[in-house]
Amino acid sequence: MKDAKILIEKQLSGLKKGTDLGMLIKIKSILIPNINDSHLIEISKNIKELGAYFHNIIPLIPLSELNHVPAPTCELLRKARNQCEKFYINFVFASNIEQIHVQFLV
Repeated sequence: MKDAKILIEKQLSGLKKGTDLGMLIKIKSILIPNINDSHLIEISKNIKELGAYFHNIIPLIPLSELNHVPAPTCELLRKARNQCEKFYINFVFASNIEQIHVQFLV
């Protein structure tokens, strides 16, 4: 647990330093049912406060050590994304990625 805390602190510190330098930062979260699904709103809010520009929530693909964990349902993924998108103008998921790409080209 101590190692995880150190890792998270370093990730958040790096996010803040990058945004302070003017970088556009995208955070990718893997939705793991019954592990982090109830924490993604808090994560999304916290990383937004530190300056993250994008937050991409993707589903777990159960392979290797996590092959016993079920993949999230489409409904769970949709719910997580809907709850977190309120923090971002540019919330990333497959149906709007082209639109976001166009915004940067214009």
